[in-house]
Amino acid sequence: MTSSAKPARAQWLTFLVVAVLLGAMVWVGGADLIEVIERGVIRNRRGPDLTVARSPVLFWGAVVFFGAGLTLCLGLAAACLSIAVNAIIRPRAARAEAND
Repeated sequence: MTSSAKPARAQWLTFLVVAVLLGAMVWVGGADLIEVIERGVIRNRRGPDLTVARSPVLFWGAVVFFGAGLTLCLGLAAACLSIAVNAIIRPRAARAEAND
């Protein structure tokens, strides 16, 4: 194994780990967001809770904000996974062409 192969391997592994961690965060955040929508309450640790009955505009604004954040996190996870898969497949394709 050459010295240039080690960083490439570490690079795709890093992207794969980041994609898995971001995917896990999206999964947990999505479950929490669904729970918030079902209950109609966003728990606030320092002040009063935000409920859909008291202030629906703020509640739905916060839900949309959290949903947009989850969507962006999911997109970043997909991009990291795509880079990792591309880094794994590309060297194999190059080796297959070299053998032909």
